[in-house]
Amino acid sequence: MPLRNQQQKRKLNRQVSFIIAAGLIIISIISGLLLWKEREVDSRVFLISKIGMAVEDFHTGVMHVSLSKDDASSPWHYNTGLALIEQALDEFREVNRKIDSQTASETLSQSTSVFRQELQNYSFPGDPNDVKLRQASYLLNSNIRSIEKTLREELEQERMNQRLWFSFAMLIAIAMLVPLVASLLKSEYKRLRLDYELRQSEKKFLELAEKIDEVFWLEDLLEDRVLYLSPAFSKIYGIPRQEIYKNKYLWRDSIHPDDKKKVIESLNNLNREPLTLEYRIIRSDGEVRWISDRTFPIFEETDQQKPSKLATIAADITERKERDNETFHSQKLEAIGQLTGGVSHDFNNLLTVILNNAELLSWKHVNDEETLHFSKMIIKAAERGASLNQQLLAFASKQQLRPQQVDISELINETRDLLARSIDSHIKLVLDLPSSDDITVSVDPAQLQTALLNLCINARDAMPTGGTLTIAVTVSQAEQLAFIRVTDTGKGIPEQLLNKVVEPFYTTKERGKGTGLGLSMVYGFVQQSGGDLTIESEEFVGTSVTIQLPLLAYKAKTSDSDSQVGSLKPALESANSGFTILIAEDEEFLLETSSKTLKRYGYKVLTASSGAKALTTLKNNPNIDLLFSDIMMPGGMNGIELAEQALTLKPNLKVILTSGYNEFDHVEPSRFLKKPYATQDMLSRINNVLRNK
Repeated sequence: MPLRNQQQKRKLNRQVSFIIAAGLIIISIISGLLLWKEREVDSRVFLISKIGMAVEDFHTGVMHVSLSKDDASSPWHYNTGLALIEQALDEFREVNRKIDSQTASETLSQSTSVFRQELQNYSFPGDPNDVKLRQASYLLNSNIRSIEKTLREELEQERMNQRLWFSFAMLIAIAMLVPLVASLLKSEYKRLRLDYELRQSEKKFLELAEKIDEVFWLEDLLEDRVLYLSPAFSKIYGIPRQEIYKNKYLWRDSIHPDDKKKVIESLNNLNREPLTLEYRIIRSDGEVRWISDRTFPIFEETDQQKPSKLATIAADITERKERDNETFHSQKLEAIGQLTGGVSHDFNNLLTVILNNAELLSWKHVNDEETLHFSKMIIKAAERGASLNQQLLAFASKQQLRPQQVDISELINETRDLLARSIDSHIKLVLDLPSSDDITVSVDPAQLQTALLNLCINARDAMPTGGTLTIAVTVSQAEQLAFIRVTDTGKGIPEQLLNKVVEPFYTTKERGKGTGLGLSMVYGFVQQSGGDLTIESEEFVGTSVTIQLPLLAYKAKTSDSDSQVGSLKPALESANSGFTILIAEDEEFLLETSSKTLKRYGYKVLTASSGAKALTTLKNNPNIDLLFSDIMMPGGMNGIELAEQALTLKPNLKVILTSGYNEFDHVEPSRFLKKPYATQDMLSRINNVLRNK
């Protein structure tokens, strides 16, 4: 029973007890008054009865005395009469003592005295005082009758007073009890009303509790049993409610082993404050769900130290947890991507210095085979570093893509041989490609091929003893999406690692057998292409990676690839001696290397370490033919701003911009050189721009 209803019940009980006590007191007072009045009435009735008997004795005695004159047995009559008269006089005297009226008492006393006097003067027989005795007898009898009449009138008055007293007492009792009874009825009405409203509220609450997705749980700690458990419990926990009603601790068996100790200890240490817990459960079907519950202790009014009941509201927060994990994962990847993009810029500068100096070294020592061999090793290492940096940029979604209209099926068929060579012979490659040629997307084909190659290599490593690798293409016309699913029958990925495998440098392979950038690159490429990547895996069954790309609804613009670097043989100094190049670069080593390289190939070179210095140099040297500038420079003026102001000063000036970042897709590709670049890349681009090729 709810606390408020209990309070109303106790209040009503107190009022009833008070009314009963007050009623008993009033009844006792009325009964005492009535008994007192009844005693007065009884006293008067007794006096009237006493007078009546005394009058009979008196008349009988007088009659015997009168008969003693004519009867032969007169002495007997006379003595008997005297005895009766004496007895009557004694009774009159006793009555006289109990009469309230002083006048009546004096009259009776005087009459009695006169009669006694005349009786004493009477001589037996034939006494001449007989007449006086009779007169005294008549007088006494008359007074007695008068007193008797008075007593009867007083008796009637007493009876009337008794009725009046009773009526008055009843009115007083009613006047005193009516407010109490009215208050009682009012309280009872309020209680009944409250009880009705409570039943209605409970009905509505139960209707709500039966329908909501959250679990409502109410248990009695004193009786150690469950009072109510909503149907949502069975849906969430997978345990029939009836089992919990039988054993309220049964649900604890479903708590995840890693969380059980924390949950039980928290519940056992519950104090006055509400308790909020988040924990996992394992349903009977093996599904793991996240639960959030809030437990509230309920105290009785009479005991505020120890709770008597517990109310719990529990909800399934599995989906929210998954969303939070996905958000956290995305934010973490974004943060890593931002860091990667920033580092790759400096890394590209260093690689450019290494490549150019290694080429200068090889050119200078062209006849020294050992030096030439070491130079080529440096160049290869730098190129591998550039490839690795490109993978980092792919993860960070900062690589420069060349999207084209691509038929997915054709691209995969063209890549079949490359993919087949990337896996072992004991792995079966299955292509499930639709015959339709309408599955086209806007994507960089080279990057998509690289992504597929990375996925196939990961699948190969997951099947060291053989298996099946399937590449399937499907389309969702309703969602305008294309799906490329790469599935293997390998060892799979543990569930707790699924969210980590796309992180850069994270790998499940043995040390030295993987960089941890393969899936990261695929993830970054797909995100940058406007798609999504999902990974499904089951241990010892296999893994499925799905690339989701939007179907092409328009003909995408294509750009000329600058990946084809023209071959430029070392030119004679005189071939380029007529051109002057201004290099603007804040990286000291790269500025020096680029300057030496261009000078080696016959160009006149001026240098500047900032945009402001480059602009000053340009103003002081009107014969500059080409501005070769890094885009990202300190000092408040970047390469693009420098180029704009330089063209204002000299409209015929040729401009080539370079950067390790790839966000500058608005720069004309023929006027942009991506870092790191080899010497031939730089010379080829400069030669084409100067000669308007």
